[in-house]
Amino acid sequence: DLPFLSLFSRLLPEVGSGGRTYEETLAKIHGTTGGINASLSLHISHENPNLCTPSFGLKGRCLKRNRHELFQLLGDLIATPNFEDKERIQELISQHITSLQHRLNKKGLSYASQLVFASTSLPSFLLEKWHGLSYYQVISQNAKEIDFLIEKLKSLQKQILTAATYDLVISSDHEQWEDLQKDQSLSLLKNKLPSTATSRPWQGNYFLPKISSQARSIATPVAFQALGLKTASYRDPEAPYLLLATELLQNCYLHTEIREKGGAYGGGANFSPSTGNFYLYSYRDPHLVKTWKTFQKGLDRIAEGRFTEEQLEEAKLCCLQTLDAPVIPGNRAILAYGWQRCGRTKQRRAQFREALLSAKKEDIMKALEPVASNQEKIFISFLGEKLYQKEKEKLP
Repeated sequence: DLPFLSLFSRLLPEVGSGGRTYEETLAKIHGTTGGINASLSLHISHENPNLCTPSFGLKGRCLKRNRHELFQLLGDLIATPNFEDKERIQELISQHITSLQHRLNKKGLSYASQLVFASTSLPSFLLEKWHGLSYYQVISQNAKEIDFLIEKLKSLQKQILTAATYDLVISSDHEQWEDLQKDQSLSLLKNKLPSTATSRPWQGNYFLPKISSQARSIATPVAFQALGLKTASYRDPEAPYLLLATELLQNCYLHTEIREKGGAYGGGANFSPSTGNFYLYSYRDPHLVKTWKTFQKGLDRIAEGRFTEEQLEEAKLCCLQTLDAPVIPGNRAILAYGWQRCGRTKQRRAQFREALLSAKKEDIMKALEPVASNQEKIFISFLGEKLYQKEKEKLP
């Protein structure tokens, strides 16, 4: 049901609720709020990157004067979403499938980078099922089975929305919070939430597939590709150095070789400390084998220390721009909530930042050497058939 859960999160804010038609519900959402959306989150454990506690969330924002309407809408979407409107569900599915098909080429890099790690950990497996090629395939195969999809959506509504306990996360100033305590706004939501959880705790007992290097044909003359490997995660001392290595890879080698010399639209490296997923990528790339070799050469160069102290300092500044980026007021509470669920305390975040700032060239080299020398890296490319036929004989 994982792909259908992702579909459920996309459709929920678009259907009628509280006895209103979908037109009336959307008009109320657009007229009184800044939007309502549903999402899936992993909450990957700091202690073990192979463990997570997934959650389904509804998020909305509004002006102070419209708080009653926001909480009422959230309560209605939880308690009484209308998945019986077959015509509306069919319309939404049709629009969604058309969008998926039109964006297949643009999503090539996303699909490749998610598929690379689908067998490495439970969180990566879930992410691929929710948003990757697996999602595209399952939803496309069932797009015309509207009755089947409606039953799935109704079943998920019972399992996810009406049989679970909720955490209420609110971003507001002190005055607004005091007002919420005094008036009946919160009761409009709380009265529609289940009083006790009747669903079983999430287990996550999934069989992880075996993923190997592969090429997949899509309707494009170019390639979208990723070379990936699971490495250290946030809890490990190497994690800050691997994050710095991605900046060095991109700025010292990959940008020049893949884009300027190779003619691709772009390329680089990415590292997710929460999962330990480390990968190099290129998109709209006219090369296959050449880029694969460039990826490996880039890893070897940085692991050998072929970068200057000035380039290392620039990499630190680039990483700090992300780590120290200001958080808009409306997102502060949900960000803190996510950190709490993951176990990413203020002390741990500070330690990560300090390690990054004090990193030396030798630290980067030592952290990246196992990545460069590892022969188990997975390479996945979504590319045009003509390009594949031209270069397949050169593949190792």
